[in-house]
Order: sequence, then C-alpha cells, then structure tokens
Amino acid sequence: MAHEYKRFVVIKILSQRNYDLEQYVCIPRTWIKVKDCDNDDVVFGYPSEQRDNIARLINQSLDKRWPILFGEVVHDTENKKIKSTSEKEKSSSKKIKRKQTDSGDKTQNKQAKAKRSKDETDEIELQMSKLMEIERGSSSKESETEEFEADESEADESESISNDTEMEDNETPTTSRRSARAQLSKPDGYYRHIDDFSDSGSDYVPGYDINSKYKSTVKKGRSKRKVSESNRSNQSEPSDNNENDAVDISDTNLCQINDEVHNQYRNFCTEFNESYKKTMAIFDNAVNYLRQVINENEKISKVSRKKSKDDRERFKNTSESQPPFDASRYSTGDTKWTILYPGPCPGLVELMPHTGVYVSKEGLIKCQNTNQDATKLARALLEEIFKMEALFVCSFTGSVPKRGSKNNLEARPGLDVNARDTLVRYAEEYGYEMNLGYLDVVSIINSIKNQLQKYHSLSPEEKNDLLKKQASLKVKFMK
Repeated sequence: MAHEYKRFVVIKILSQRNYDLEQYVCIPRTWIKVKDCDNDDVVFGYPSEQRDNIARLINQSLDKRWPILFGEVVHDTENKKIKSTSEKEKSSSKKIKRKQTDSGDKTQNKQAKAKRSKDETDEIELQMSKLMEIERGSSSKESETEEFEADESEADESESISNDTEMEDNETPTTSRRSARAQLSKPDGYYRHIDDFSDSGSDYVPGYDINSKYKSTVKKGRSKRKVSESNRSNQSEPSDNNENDAVDISDTNLCQINDEVHNQYRNFCTEFNESYKKTMAIFDNAVNYLRQVINENEKISKVSRKKSKDDRERFKNTSESQPPFDASRYSTGDTKWTILYPGPCPGLVELMPHTGVYVSKEGLIKCQNTNQDATKLARALLEEIFKMEALFVCSFTGSVPKRGSKNNLEARPGLDVNARDTLVRYAEEYGYEMNLGYLDVVSIINSIKNQLQKYHSLSPEEKNDLLKKQASLKVKFMK
C-alpha cells in the first residue's frame, strides 16, 4: 500500500530466525506484507544483509526474496525524510530502556515466583511439623493406653477368677459381675474417659468432643487387645502342645531323611563294588589272554628260529659232503631234457596256449587250490613242468660258480627258456585273474630261484625220495 509520505514503523520481532537481528527494528511501511485488522500483528519482509547496506535499501519496496518475519507494531511515524542520526540514537536509547524494563519485569516476576515458592514450602513444612507432633502425641498416648490396658487386663483376670469362685459357691451374680456385663452391653456411642481408671468405678458419658474419634479408636483397640489376650491365655496350653508335636514331627522327619540317605549311600556303595569287581574280572581275563598269546608267539618264534638254524647247518653240511658237480654229463646247448612232458598226451593240458609247455590236469588243479599267492603257485608248478634231476642240478638261467668255492667248480646248466618264461607269465596272469598277492615278476623269479637253491641243498636220501615220487606219478599217469 503506497502513500504520498513514507511511513516508518517500529516492530517488535516475535518470530526471530536470524539471531543477529535485534528485538526491535524500524522499517518502512512498504515492507509490511500482511497486517491483522484486530491488532497490531504484522508479517513483514526484512533483508538478510548487514546494517550498513540495509540503510541504502530503505527507499526500495518489498522484495519477495527477503526472509519473512512476524512481529508486533509498537510505534509508527510519518516523515518525508529519513531519520537523522539523533533520532536513531533516541530510538536506540528507547530500545535499551525497553530492554531494561523488560529485564526488570522478568526479574520481578522471578522474585515473585521465588517468594511464592518459599511461602508454599514454609506452609508445607509447618503442616508437616504439625502432623509429626500429632503422630508423636498419638504414639505416646498409645503407649500409655497399652500400659493401662495391661493393668486392666490383670485386674479383670483377678476379678473374673474371684467372681467364678463366688458363682460356684453361691450361684448368685455379684455387683462386679453385673457391672462387667453392663460395660460389655454398652453401645459404641458411649465412651469412658481415658483418665478414669480407678477401682471405684467410672460412669459412661454420652457425647462427642474434639478427640472423640481418637478415643473411639483407642477403646476399640483396647477391647480387641483384651479379647486377643484372653484367647492367647486360653490357647497357651494347646500352642505348647502343638509346638511339642511339631518338634516331634520334625525329629521324626529328620530321622527318616537320615535313614533314607544312609540306605541310598549303602546301595550306591554296593553297586559300585559289584561293578568294580566285574570290570576288574574283565581286565584280568584280558590280561590272561594276552599272556597266553605272548607265550604262544614266543614259542612259535623259538621253534622257527631253531628250525632255520637247523636248515642252515644241514645245508652247510650237505654242501660240504656233496661230490664235485660234473657238468659234462649234461648238455648245455639243448635244454629240452629238463622238461617233464616234452609233447602232448592224454590227461595233459597246455599251460598257456601256443607255448608247447604241458602239465597234468590233476596236478594243475591241485596246485591252484592249495596255493593262495602267485609265488607259491610258481614254486609248486616247478615239479609239474621240470624233471627232478634238472631241479637238483640246474639253476634258473644257468650260473657260473662263485669265486673261491671248493664245490661246483663247473657252470650249472639252466632250465628251458620257453618253459621258465611260460611259468612266470602264467603265475602273473593267474594272480591278476584271482586277485592273488605278490603279482610282480621280480618277486616270482626270486621265489623260483630260492626254491632251486633248496633243491640243490637236499641230502641224497631226500633227493631219492623225490625222484621215486615223481617216477611213480609219471608211471601212473602213463598207464
């Protein structure tokens, strides 16, 4: 809203977003955006710049980019010119005074609030002190009433005992009895005075004074205490009996618990001893079995060592006692003389096809059934393929005598090449087919050589027995 004259307005900022501003600002009226009709609340724009630059923007109108603030108009003036510096100083002094007054009002309000709070706390303390005094007085009165009640209870008990004896003798109610009944028959509205506890008797006065409530509560409590004391006196003996019974029951329970614990412990010990005996018996049996096994193994090892020692000595003796080997009787070029069956015959089978090596069918089946690895099978088939004379004399491939040996000065002939190679291949292949052990060729050849060494070391009697056995089997087979 534009006017002919510039109108400056002093506004108290109510919603201050920029804390660098003061609480009061003086702006042109053209910067006011909205004004309330009922009061002096306005919404205005104020530039967010420094104070020196704001003085240059006074002649400008409201800019939409300025931040919007909310305040209350406290003073307005109309002048054609901008305020002078003196007026600015006056306005600043007024602002300072207003601030001081506002701060003074605030301090006064704070002081008033503090006084009110102090007064309230003083009143509360007074009330609390009064209540504490009342409670102390009531506690002292209660203690006094309890003492009086104890005295009265003793007097009543003595009076009741005397009255009971008189009733038994005369069977007429006494004055004391009537007075007691009258006292018990009085309603709650009648109260006796607290100070009248003499033996002469006291009258009931109906009425209600300031301490009537307290007196009524005291009387009720006294009557209740009397009843409870009488009940206690009547029940004193049963309570003692109950206590004795409880002690007896607790003793019996403890004895039963001790017996149960003792029985459980005894059962546990017996079970543990039995299990221990069983386990120790098992261990003893295992130890005895191990001892037997060890003793048997020791015996077997002793026998085997003794047998091997005897074999070595016998081999040494036979090798020394044998005459010198004469190789001139045997042909070293033709090795067919070493084969037992040089050609096919009924009852013979070819060991491997297209090899020309024949063995008896029965002997082959027997060797296959009795030997469970390839090396043993090869050693057993030596007697089925070669002659015993050749086995006593020949080596596997033909050998030269060792240097320095006295016997066997000439070279030994070897077994037939085709027959020995066929034997080795058959043992290897049959071992693979039947999943036998010692399937390598080297172990099979070494086993055959060792067996030939045993044949060489036999005594003449053992050699003759083997020759007779082979000859009988051959004659039987030829028939």
